[in-house]
Amino acid sequence: MPAKVYRKILKLGDSKVAVLPPDWLRYYGMKAGDRVEVLYNTLVLIKPMGLKVDQDLIRKEIDIMFDLENREAERGEKI
Repeated sequence: MPAKVYRKILKLGDSKVAVLPPDWLRYYGMKAGDRVEVLYNTLVLIKPMGLKVDQDLIRKEIDIMFDLENREAERGEKI
């Protein structure tokens, strides 16, 4: 399911939101009202509640992100 999508930051009341990809929501069976956990520093990590995250998973996910970026750059697409 690795993918890269672009999202705009939208205003919702006094808050700002970014829409989560439908494929990701379907994969995890997420629906409106479900809770996610948000971890952030420079990057933002959004995960379903209860999903165990360890260092190996984070490394694997970052490697996948770099691969997506590199393939896009090789094709001369927008980064």
